[in-house]
Amino acid sequence: MNVGLMTELEAVNYLLLSVGEQPVNSLTDTRSSNVHIAKSMLTQTSRQVQSMGLHCNSEDNYKIALTSDNEIIVPNNAIRVDPSDKTINAVHRSGKLYNKEDHTFKFEEALEVDVVWFLEFKDLPQVVRDYITIKAGRLYQSKVVGSSKLYQFSLRDEMEAFNRLMIEEIDTGDYNILDNQEVRYLNRRW
Repeated sequence: MNVGLMTELEAVNYLLLSVGEQPVNSLTDTRSSNVHIAKSMLTQTSRQVQSMGLHCNSEDNYKIALTSDNEIIVPNNAIRVDPSDKTINAVHRSGKLYNKEDHTFKFEEALEVDVVWFLEFKDLPQVVRDYITIKAGRLYQSKVVGSSKLYQFSLRDEMEAFNRLMIEEIDTGDYNILDNQEVRYLNRRW
């Protein structure tokens, strides 16, 4: 029995159990192709959940340096990148930042960006792991078994896990409308 945080193996076994499959001892277990499918579903769901930009995987004012070609390469595990300075109009294209103002990949200087990272399962807080696992379990069950009764039970569990995630977000994010980047930007404009 693991008394630590949920592992990726435990999460995959949760998905397998949700459709009546036997748990496995390894993510490389070849007895069933469902292990690979469950792991893929878990990764896909993790990417989808993390793309929301949670407190645990978001950073503001992250500095990205220029290359020798005056381009800004976006790190591979960045899901979303946006310049912190809202007067700079740049987007993520082809693994680099694209300067929409000048219609080029070239920049004059390094930029600070607000970034949402895609983190490995082992790097996520437990409440995020729980939500991802339960949501992936519901999706996996709906694709493999397709039972509407199981779907409803899973949906209720997913909503409860999402509520726990949002409570955790509020607690750890220290959100305050008066200390919000967009509000500060609007205040500077007036």
